Amino acid sequence: MATLILFSASLQHAFVLPPASPPPALPPPSPPPALPRQARCRGDCIFFSEYLEAGPGSADTYLEIFNGCPTAMSLENYKLVLCREGCVLAVPGVGVPEGSVVVNLPNFMVAEHGTFVITYCEGQPGTASCADGNLVGRGDASYRDLGDGNEFIGLLFAPSLTFADQIGTVGEYNLDGWDVAGVASATRDHKLTRKPQVSRGNCGDWPQSAGIGESDSQWIVGPPTR
Repeated sequence: MATLILFSASLQHAFVLPPASPPPALPPPSPPPALPRQARCRGDCIFFSEYLEAGPGSADTYLEIFNGCPTAMSLENYKLVLCREGCVLAVPGVGVPEGSVVVNLPNFMVAEHGTFVITYCEGQPGTASCADGNLVGRGDASYRDLGDGNEFIGLLFAPSLTFADQIGTVGEYNLDGWDVAGVASATRDHKLTRKPQVSRGNCGDWPQSAGIGESDSQWIVGPPTR
């Protein structure tokens, strides 16, 4: 009888499990994918942060300019350049393209990390030739022509006559617009939003900022607006 008790006790001891080890620590979350490095240029901390081309049946087009500089900045040294149905630039990235429309931006102080919004309005607010009244009311300025998504739009830094940022490329009229982040004709009938890790303009290198897919593009393409 004593032998059985000892045998039973030894069995019980044999099946005692060791204390459980704590689970391995989870790795920290991965940072967002790094975008390709690009060259710097003068005035590039002022750049386009949103562009919405409203598409057929709507006039709610707008363009948002972002101040990524470490202090408040005036827009007096910048010009908005629009190539309606194509234009020509003698020296790539430098100067005002021949045949373009040039708009002097106002002496408007944009706060650090603030924005300046230009809405489309060709006639009287509240008509079909203007963006929605609420959108116009939230904007800082309006202009009669912001393109149709297939025209080059550039932000020219006047002191150096170089483009701090641009949407599209100078050249022949591009009826279909430009592909962005792998989305065909994304500059037409879409909303483009700059990724939060972008801190400056593309300095005239539109293909790099447009990218060929979601990971290497500086833009987030919204659903079609048509």
